[in-house]
Amino acid sequence: ILQGISSVSRDRPIGAVQALDGVVSGFGRVSTSIPIGLTAILGGGGRARRAVADLFRDAGNTGPETALSRWWNGTDGETLDGSLRRAIDAVAESRGASLVDDALESLGATIQPEMAASSTQNRLRRTEGINPDQVREEFNMAQRELLARRADVTEVEGDLEAATMDWLRERQDAETTLFAYRDRARELRRRIRGMEARGPEAPCPTCGRILDSHYEEVLTGLMEEWESVVQDGTWWRSRWGQLEMKPQHLQDLERTALRLHSAVETGSERLEVLRVRIKELDGVQAAPPHELDDTKGAVAAALIRVRVARIARSKHLLLDRASRFVSRVSGGRVLALTFEDGVVRLQGSDGALTPLSEEDLAVGRIAIRLAVASLVAAQGLCVASLPIEHPFDSLDTEARIRALVLTKQLLNEVPRIVLFSRGDAVDARPELFDYVLEVRDDEAVTGPVLRSASSGPGRIKIRSGSSDTLKRAGFVPTDR
Repeated sequence: ILQGISSVSRDRPIGAVQALDGVVSGFGRVSTSIPIGLTAILGGGGRARRAVADLFRDAGNTGPETALSRWWNGTDGETLDGSLRRAIDAVAESRGASLVDDALESLGATIQPEMAASSTQNRLRRTEGINPDQVREEFNMAQRELLARRADVTEVEGDLEAATMDWLRERQDAETTLFAYRDRARELRRRIRGMEARGPEAPCPTCGRILDSHYEEVLTGLMEEWESVVQDGTWWRSRWGQLEMKPQHLQDLERTALRLHSAVETGSERLEVLRVRIKELDGVQAAPPHELDDTKGAVAAALIRVRVARIARSKHLLLDRASRFVSRVSGGRVLALTFEDGVVRLQGSDGALTPLSEEDLAVGRIAIRLAVASLVAAQGLCVASLPIEHPFDSLDTEARIRALVLTKQLLNEVPRIVLFSRGDAVDARPELFDYVLEVRDDEAVTGPVLRSASSGPGRIKIRSGSSDTLKRAGFVPTDR
């Protein structure tokens, strides 16, 4: 049955865009490379930016239309429910659902729930004596516990991030101060040796006049200052050594975060088991007794069960990953994404958020899109590039920055990520971007439609006039 059936090609990259070369109607020609990293295409009017985004999507659509290609394209008018349904289809396809669909098509089977009813008697035996209302109550309780654990994770991760930044800042301050003391000690030692070599004929270190009778007084002052610098520098050296290891409270926070993440994983798995149990109980009550006689029908029923299981698993993985991402982007205001009765709900600490603002919808869509990219790449498929467009500009400033930090971390899985935006977040955190292109749509301006702009972290190069300052092996150099 499976002979001649091909699933998603793992050799064909998704969205293989390395350059843009084409004409944007009404604006001009676009010709530029898209380097590896996080690229922003910003500015210009909305129509010009959308036209460049359409050119980007056209360049990435090189294969047949699939669930993955439909997800990669995305649309501005997509609803939150539509985004999640499309995302579930894409994750399921990456996990082999399309192979099952092709097999069913070759059998001439239609995907209907009653075709899988041959296992009704087995399900009846497994669910005998189980109270459906009790299972639903247990499911609701598990859902509340999971939301509470997600809130704890968000709080601890915030404390952990703040404590880590404090430790790194304190360690950097200690290192900088230590090096300053070392340089000062070397300078004082050099002056002392110069004065000792020339005696009373040595010039004053401050005014340059011959010291003569003030020689001993000035030399004693320099020696006392040198000893004080050495003593303080020794303390800073000890302090720097202490800060090399993470402090105990930071290690405790890391262990707490790890334990809470494990609890969230366990809670997610338990919730999914209960969800499947509820569906199984509902299926036992609704499914008519039916037996498939022929071999082909039995195979089709088995394939449908496999397909249902893969889609359920894909939905579970997606909701779990998207819940983590939505919590990070929203700063803990939204704790989870749920999908019940065909409706997506954003869960806060007090339950589902209603009504949903435009920003809430944008947070959910961004989290879903990034979660799919992460899950598909984890399956070994090559997501060569990822466009991010409209929902990003609907976020507030802080949420945009958090979304950019999360997006930057995905570059290990998706080598090219392109953000189409008005540019506010780029102005706030330009160091997060590897490449920035500005859209020029003013008719009075001649030249290319896209123009590169400054981006990325700055680089400062410090050069010393003496090679001694580059040696950090000892605190005080010796002339041996």
